[in-house]
Amino acid sequence: MENPLNKTFTKQAEVQLDAFAGTYTADGGFTMIFNGDGTGTFDNGTVYNFTYQITVEGHATLSDFAAWDDGENTADLSGSTLQVHLSGSFGDDVVNKTFTKQA
Repeated sequence: MENPLNKTFTKQAEVQLDAFAGTYTADGGFTMIFNGDGTGTFDNGTVYNFTYQITVEGHATLSDFAAWDDGENTADLSGSTLQVHLSGSFGDDVVNKTFTKQA
């Protein structure tokens, strides 16, 4: 009789996360989570999903989301500090925040 525990397993390839991967917080209760795969969430009391693309090392463009819909959303990473700029359609609802990566 064959032993049901005698099986062959194949290790799956590890997923490589990008440089932005992590959780960042800023004064005022703001949190941004970059999943390391081009997706993330922004939480200012309400949680919004966004996507991002790293265009050059340390710089990412973020998709439009919520009121920040003018195509100028960016994030710049230097060490554990993230500078984020979000802007609404007519230059309103501007958010310029410095986020710090959490351990």
